[in-house]
Amino acid sequence: MAAGATTVSITPYTVDTASKIATPVMRACNSFDDTFTLVAVEKGKNALPDFITHDGNGVLTVTPLDDTDMGVWDIEVTQDPVNGVTVTWDAVRITVGCVVTSITAQAPPDPSVVTLTYALYDTPLLIDLKAWTYTQAPSCGYTFTHSYSWLPIPAAAVDYIQPSVPVPQAITV
Repeated sequence: MAAGATTVSITPYTVDTASKIATPVMRACNSFDDTFTLVAVEKGKNALPDFITHDGNGVLTVTPLDDTDMGVWDIEVTQDPVNGVTVTWDAVRITVGCVVTSITAQAPPDPSVVTLTYALYDTPLLIDLKAWTYTQAPSCGYTFTHSYSWLPIPAAAVDYIQPSVPVPQAITV
């Protein structure tokens, strides 16, 4: 998803200059009023999605807010001239995607609340990080997988600290 709004301009059909020449025959049958209204809707629907607005003059503003706005949106425009035939056409296809720019892990436990200490010769202590949350920015709603790797355990502690084989997000002390 883009940061901020993106605009898309729609070019309406126009009357060519030669058709506007004021000959006596043209004056008799045409008022030369080439004003029109433009209405933009999602194709097959009666309105635009909430995050797309139309100013009535051919400018769409696209401001996706979150992952629910991701997808492909076909926009249809109807031009209704004061004089002439109403025309409807597929004006633009808008694709809203998202790129995760960062993933942040929750902060380590507050040492004043959680103490991760181990008393020598006590029963093994399992430190499990599975419940930790990870936040993606922006919030794209993608599922992701993660893996854990433990820094090399000092040789003097290798008999006492081991990554847990059945629980890869945990370490046993």
